[in-house]
Amino acid sequence: MSRKGRLTTKGKHALILALTIAACVTAMLFSLLLSVLCDGKYVSSAAHAGDISHPALITGKQRQDTDLLTPQWLYYQSDGSVTDRNIKKEMDVLMRKWTKGKLGGKELDRLIKDFLQKKDCPVRKITMQEKAVCVFPSEKELPDYTKTLAKREKIYQFIGVYTGGQQDENGRLLCEYWEVAIG
Repeated sequence: MSRKGRLTTKGKHALILALTIAACVTAMLFSLLLSVLCDGKYVSSAAHAGDISHPALITGKQRQDTDLLTPQWLYYQSDGSVTDRNIKKEMDVLMRKWTKGKLGGKELDRLIKDFLQKKDCPVRKITMQEKAVCVFPSEKELPDYTKTLAKREKIYQFIGVYTGGQQDENGRLLCEYWEVAIG
């Protein structure tokens, strides 16, 4: 907070990230509660582990096979506007490997630190979110993360939203949220 009681840019970014994560978690919990209360079906703890391919998450009378999307990235973008172009290029390569499952979170963290250390680029903090389950009413109602990326002043930031094309029992789109922020 500044002296005038206003949030700093960094504080606003932290607040936006916290609210986005809270919204995803709230939506997931609400979806699980509705599926148990309205349908009487048991939803597996796979939702808590981020395993959206688990059959318990895609059963239900309201699911329509014709409405399902093909598995795809609905949003896949990075920003490294405050850093060297070569650093962004290398980070993008690491993100592709991470999102394809060729790197785990701990290994990605280590590789980022090693690479930036070789480039004499000081890293204050690396935050990572992998396969957080999010529920959206439809593909068209996805938040505009481009504005979120543009407002950040990070060494590098990546946001991705992936869907396996599955819906919850109420017809809402199940997605995975991926994010890396290097400050």
